[in-house]
Amino acid sequence: MRHLLLFIVLLALLPAIVFSQATIQVAPGTNAISAAVANASSGDILELGEGVFIEQNTVVIDKALIIRAKAGLSTKPVWQVEWVVGADSTQLMMKVLDHFWLDGIKLDGKTVAGDTIQSGLLVDKDTKVGQNITLTNCEFVNYLDLAIYAEDSQANNVVIKFCTFAHIPGERGGVGTINWFFDDATTDGSNFSIVNSTIYDTYGRSIYIKANSEMDLLVDHVTIAVDTTGNWGEKTIEYRGVKAIIRNSIITCYPDSANSHGIRLGSAESIVEYIYAGPFVTSRGFWKDKGDFVHPEENILNYDETILTFTDPDNGDFSYPDWQDAYTYGMDKDGNAIPLGDLRPWGLVNAIDDEGIVHVPTKMQLHQNYPNPFNPQTTIGFNLPVAGQVSLTVYNTIGQKIVTLVDQQMKAGQHSVTWNASSVSSGIYFYKIQMDNRVQVRKMVLLK
Repeated sequence: MRHLLLFIVLLALLPAIVFSQATIQVAPGTNAISAAVANASSGDILELGEGVFIEQNTVVIDKALIIRAKAGLSTKPVWQVEWVVGADSTQLMMKVLDHFWLDGIKLDGKTVAGDTIQSGLLVDKDTKVGQNITLTNCEFVNYLDLAIYAEDSQANNVVIKFCTFAHIPGERGGVGTINWFFDDATTDGSNFSIVNSTIYDTYGRSIYIKANSEMDLLVDHVTIAVDTTGNWGEKTIEYRGVKAIIRNSIITCYPDSANSHGIRLGSAESIVEYIYAGPFVTSRGFWKDKGDFVHPEENILNYDETILTFTDPDNGDFSYPDWQDAYTYGMDKDGNAIPLGDLRPWGLVNAIDDEGIVHVPTKMQLHQNYPNPFNPQTTIGFNLPVAGQVSLTVYNTIGQKIVTLVDQQMKAGQHSVTWNASSVSSGIYFYKIQMDNRVQVRKMVLLK
């Protein structure tokens, strides 16, 4: 009886929402995206058709949503804005306040009138704690500053895959392309990863992550070519946090310039390996504060050893001849040679998954399921610091086991499992992960 009363009280505290998870088709037009967002329910999928979507104001993502390109399109849907750019005008395409996944969209900061706005995507202190943000197969082009910017964000799981960032000259006094300032002193096990992506014709810090708590950074198979023509290139990657792993990447200036240096990391736990570095030829050099992090010198392919000849860098093609040292200088999990940099020019769009690259966590961490509330399907993520026998089990409010989702030996790294709860009734459920003597439990809500 006590458990039933607890269930009723907790259920009464939940917001009255219907979690539809519907897929909504959105045709090109003026303010079509913002109208679809306003009419969507939390958990819905907005599929954009081929063409140009013009927005007249900043689009606020205030509910958990997926916005993606419709399958089978020949070109990406293009998101642009239509407003007059001035000192006090709107300078932002979208503000994200909740869980969000953007897939297959080109976001162009050049307005219909031909001006250029300041930034693409903002996440700030108004966002929800534990927010998940995923950007896949997207292009962010033509911004004065900061394609992606987070100020005191509490989003603690950020994934950027198969994305391109270009033509961002830093004309509004900003500090780069992807700037993420994370501020949640209570959240451990947070991760920021950018893989199989290219950043070029940009100014300042290409990737700048600053975290006040335990947020790890992974940069893997990324090509960064900072344009330093007439500009000070700043640090290509700067990270102020607990641990960074930067590997299998190309970090260079194009055109060749002395006005930049490569990496600055402020943690002794960080690792840099299998990198093409250069040309950073001034006294500032490629490394900043060498003693602050680990970088095996034998795994750094320096500019003075080889000069990469890119195919068409002015148009974003940073492929290079297969006889170049960089083509076999990278390393996958099995010790096999693989090209450095963004692998998409080689047609290896799934190579990250094939390699099984993982960002090994420092502790076991059970993440909040997403979406939550849900109907009827949800995904549960968890991190394992070492390999071992793992069980993941779902219980109801009176402690009865509903289903065992995982009961097997698993490798260290980041994992996820999906639960389809179509066979059980609405209510509060608990999911528990156990590995050796370590146990963590979280709550989730099924609303039908």
